[in-house]
Amino acid sequence: KIVFAVGIILFLVSLFTGRRRP
Repeated sequence: KIVFAVGIILFLVSLFTGRRRP
């Protein structure tokens, strides 16, 4: 479902933003 895909995207984004943060 789209909701599942969105959840994965948000998870990946959170990981990228977390790694980019100092």
